[in-house]
Amino acid sequence: MSKRPWIFLCAAAALCACDADYSDTSRPGGGKADHPVEQCLFGETTDEWEEGIDGLIVEDGWLVVDKNTTLWDGALEQITVTLDFPGGPTTFEGMLLETQDEEFFWKEIFDQRSGVGYIVWGYIGGDNLSGAIFELDSAVAVARLSDQEIAHCTVERGTVTIDCSMDEGDTPMTARELPTTGRLVEVDAIDRLADGTLYDDTDVDWYRVPFSSENRCIDCFNPYALISRSQEHVAEVCVFVDAYEAESRGGTTQCFGGESATEPGLVGCCTTEVDRMVNFDTDWDHEAGDGSTMYIRVRAAQDAPSCQDYQITYGHFTG
Repeated sequence: MSKRPWIFLCAAAALCACDADYSDTSRPGGGKADHPVEQCLFGETTDEWEEGIDGLIVEDGWLVVDKNTTLWDGALEQITVTLDFPGGPTTFEGMLLETQDEEFFWKEIFDQRSGVGYIVWGYIGGDNLSGAIFELDSAVAVARLSDQEIAHCTVERGTVTIDCSMDEGDTPMTARELPTTGRLVEVDAIDRLADGTLYDDTDVDWYRVPFSSENRCIDCFNPYALISRSQEHVAEVCVFVDAYEAESRGGTTQCFGGESATEPGLVGCCTTEVDRMVNFDTDWDHEAGDGSTMYIRVRAAQDAPSCQDYQITYGHFTG
């Protein structure tokens, strides 16, 4: 079977819309689920996906699979669970006959904070939408769609809290580690989110972001960051890489949206226009399994109030 035709979401502040051959976008909608929105990562109804859920990228529209589609690895297993028909058909062709239009449709969801990707499968039966949500490569449903409502959700939404008892790290060595990047979807520049706290107007926070490519990729590191919430309380944001790695890999490096900067053992870029992306372009190739690490530094503004939260948008561009 063929691989899933990945839909690569657009990066950076705009989260721009991508072109795709989507089916009717009016299929989902309406209703109220049995779980409060703050308890389920995916919200209460599919209407919320169109309105936007903080930290969740939900693709517009749906892609269709029908009798002319060659399924990718794992798709049939997910469709079987989605149909939820014990003792029912076991072939794709038989499952299509159980739907109103002899088709299933799907879209991807990406959690920007955890880095986990999900796929939603749906179909129309009796004029109603039914479906299920899975982690991308799993056949275990983490939520279900029933009459356009989201139910049986097992993925809770994490709440963002201000915690002034812990620091994000005052140096690169003590930096708080953010979720590892470099899986296939992340190599293609999906924005990630992280939440931090400024403890006073002298605070400097450091973050460490590992990058581990599962596949060989060409010029695919290129770290970037910006402050996407409470920009007025942040004076400067920087991205760095290990100076030894930059030297040993060779090639050229260049700053976009900022100025060259150094820290002991690190090279990178900084900007005081914190709501604009600062990108350190690295002309590096990664073989399968090659790792790199980016560092992010956030410096408080002089008038920043104590215990002020902020949000970082970060990631890696492909070349």
